[in-house]
Amino acid sequence: MLAIVLALGMTATGCSKSSKSGGSASEGEAANSKTDSGAAAKSGGSTTWTAVKDRPFGENYITSIAWGKDKFVAVGQSGKMAYSSDGVKWTAVSDSTFGRDGAVGGIAFGKDKFVAVGTVEGKMAYSSDGVKWTAVSDSTFGQGSILAIAWGKDKFVAAGWDGKMAYSSDGVKWTAVSDSTFICPYISAIAWGNDKFVVGGWQGIMAYSSDGVKWTDASTLLIDFDISSIVFGKDKFVVGGEKGEMAYSSDGVKWTNVFDSPFDKNDVIRAIAWGNDKFVAVGWKGQIAYSSDGITWKAVSDNPFGKDGGISAITYGKDKFVAGNRSGVIAYSTGK
Repeated sequence: MLAIVLALGMTATGCSKSSKSGGSASEGEAANSKTDSGAAAKSGGSTTWTAVKDRPFGENYITSIAWGKDKFVAVGQSGKMAYSSDGVKWTAVSDSTFGRDGAVGGIAFGKDKFVAVGTVEGKMAYSSDGVKWTAVSDSTFGQGSILAIAWGKDKFVAAGWDGKMAYSSDGVKWTAVSDSTFICPYISAIAWGNDKFVVGGWQGIMAYSSDGVKWTDASTLLIDFDISSIVFGKDKFVVGGEKGEMAYSSDGVKWTNVFDSPFDKNDVIRAIAWGNDKFVAVGWKGQIAYSSDGITWKAVSDNPFGKDGGISAITYGKDKFVAGNRSGVIAYSTGK
């Protein structure tokens, strides 16, 4: 998330950590609640990754990847998008509608369509096949950046700068959430699971909602890092972010820190995916790690992104994980 903020020339102002309310804990509670996953969390992993030959993004940053309708769709910097039926052979989208100056910050699939959101001028677009795209006429975000989107409970929910959120049943017509601005200055991650949406962002500010319309603050002193990713799998939410920090929760309200993350303290966990009975997390310094339960993690000993590989996106589909980085490299793993 920090990389996106810097790229947009924005700073986190107008909020303070003291503004956090519901779900807070004392410093003592924070220390005692951490789970020691043991030294094994830093051992090498067996997951094998392969870089693909196609470079539809050139050297451009890949921000997000989604799976739906039997294809992967990746989005990124300079309005670029690409699609693939197998995660190996990729084709560039000829017109994403975002323009060359419009970075695409996120993508989700639901109700037989893909919806992508932009980090510039509140742009959105939708597609039934991931190939041909139509611009949304009014995202309700104005000129603000949209940083995350998810599908759940028969609706899309999008979120971004100034804590703004909006929802849509079809990805075409959007309604602004009236009480979301207490989550400031930005929301950078969102997921659906266990009958609720959970969002997270600046300095661990979080909230949850059963319908995407009415939201409850779930911020806690247990999570004091900028959240870049949230995923739901195996009956729990897992979040990751700055300082290589991670946490997990069965309900999205009460959280427990992962004690021994395999990610460097100077790293940022940019994305996490769930599939094939495991979580896989990727980091800005090129690290990949996996976990069967979201608590005990193992680092992948070798991957095609290399050190400082800037891995920024990952998803699961068609029996494989697919990830992308800040230099336009795409790689896949069968997850075995």
